[in-house]
Amino acid sequence: MADDATATVELEAFLADWLGKDAALTALHKGRFHPIVVPDDVDLGELDTVVMTYRRTGTQRTGTLNGATGNAKATVEIRRWGRSDQRGYAAICRAARLTRLKLDGLSTETPEGHFVEGAFVTNEIDDAEEVPTLDDSIVVFARVLTVDIDHQEMSHSATGGA
Repeated sequence: MADDATATVELEAFLADWLGKDAALTALHKGRFHPIVVPDDVDLGELDTVVMTYRRTGTQRTGTLNGATGNAKATVEIRRWGRSDQRGYAAICRAARLTRLKLDGLSTETPEGHFVEGAFVTNEIDDAEEVPTLDDSIVVFARVLTVDIDHQEMSHSATGGA
């Protein structure tokens, strides 16, 4: 079985890569997928596109009296960031909708052999944050999706599958 850190990184990397291959999403974010935070060199006030950040906020594992089952439910937060104007808000709403449509019901095997048994957007909220800039600060909009991903942390080959 992969250790917890490896399984976490593999699942999140798979998710970002999988979303990054969607042509409609790529047109909106132009490759701006970042783990955890928006990098310092990205000026959110000057955006003409959407920026996405993603992070795992928790994992629930199931077990029996005989030990761990290898099944887990990861909760991942995906934030779509955009300018705080009507155009920016429309762009993050469109990106969130496309993300939700692509993720809801996802069931697949990752290249590392981990099974994603189901992914579901369980919550969606709007947010606004004040972000410091060199001269002042600006307010940016975010649409936050909470995604629950039921998966096996053990690869298919490790379980003796074909």
